[in-house]
Amino acid sequence: MSEPQSPEVSQYTYVILLDISLPGTYGTSVVKSLKQTVQCAEIVFVSEHEPNVLKEMAAIAEVRHWIAKSQLGNELIAKLEAIEEARKPRSR
Repeated sequence: MSEPQSPEVSQYTYVILLDISLPGTYGTSVVKSLKQTVQCAEIVFVSEHEPNVLKEMAAIAEVRHWIAKSQLGNELIAKLEAIEEARKPRSR
């Protein structure tokens, strides 16, 4: 059972960068816990894995965003901007 989300977490945490190469655990198992604890957050996988492997791992964990560490400097800002844009309410 997950713990209730605190107002601070709910209000301010909406992007989590997660290195899925965590010593002693699997990043994909951490995702389950994060999705229960910080339900409103978008998770971005970050890893040294090849992009095709990283994309597959993200799909299995149902994570929409991922960046290879080799591309972090080039892609992080654009990824964060895309997440922010997607969070904005759509005008009709």
